[in-house]
Amino acid sequence: RVREDATYLITGGTGGLGLAVARRLIERGARYLALVSRHPPDGDALRALGANVRHFVADVSDEQAMRAVFETIARELPSLRGVVHAAGILDDAVIAQQDRARLAAVFAAKVDGSRILDRLTRTLPLDFFVLFSSAGALLGSPGQANQAAANAWMDVLAHARRRAGFPAVSIAWAAWSDIGSAAEAAKLLAQRGIQPITAELGLDAFET
Repeated sequence: RVREDATYLITGGTGGLGLAVARRLIERGARYLALVSRHPPDGDALRALGANVRHFVADVSDEQAMRAVFETIARELPSLRGVVHAAGILDDAVIAQQDRARLAAVFAAKVDGSRILDRLTRTLPLDFFVLFSSAGALLGSPGQANQAAANAWMDVLAHARRRAGFPAVSIAWAAWSDIGSAAEAAKLLAQRGIQPITAELGLDAFET
């Protein structure tokens, strides 16, 4: 359940997916949200959410910055009870052009960010810890070997957390049709017979 007296943290919080998740949590009763992103948000978009929304400019792969975010939440907001890690970076290239820089960029948000969030929440009474992974880790996706590897790592982390008794789920999304960084890729997938996920269907799946 979503609690009125709890805080929920969303990384990639001002992106399309992050804002969609924020709206759904508010619809289900959330009143305190901490949205983390590397860039300042659209103020109108945040005000439209209609809840107590705090925005933090921080890179999820920077542990010092994320520790500061968690300290502020602990000091100024209700108890943190849920985390949604929706941040990600695309840097596509065929395998012969995948280099250390491309791997590092994608791994920073996915792998380093997940590891930091895991470490910072081990002592907190979370109700949920959700990682936004990708079906590319299972099915493969042309030009996205770095994404596939990073998302597979997130899937393994979720299993490890659950074995250790902590809440975790890693959702292997396909492309969403109208929001998120893979929206353009959804058009290409549709040509191959793989239909994109609508926002409403995706949010229902997230909630389930």
